Amino acid sequence: MSNKEKETYKYLYMLDLNKEELEEYCGDDELMKKYEEKVSKLNEDEKFTYFLTDEEDGENIYNSRLKLAEEKAIQKGLEQGRKIIIHKNS
Repeated sequence: MSNKEKETYKYLYMLDLNKEELEEYCGDDELMKKYEEKVSKLNEDEKFTYFLTDEEDGENIYNSRLKLAEEKAIQKGLEQGRKIIIHKNS
């Protein structure tokens, strides 16, 4: 995963890290440390960690990425639409 992808999907990425990796990844960022604490707590919860199969987890990640892509596409379309309206009004 590239650094740009890690930044874009950092919260999803953090779910795959172990405790040591999470601590290193979060550094001194307070917001990230709070998130790391919550993710660590979830990772210790047996009901959470064994609830999804690898296939279901992969599908959820895929759907999350798809939703983000759709939201970006909608935003881009809205921005282009605004440019067209501004151009027509000029």
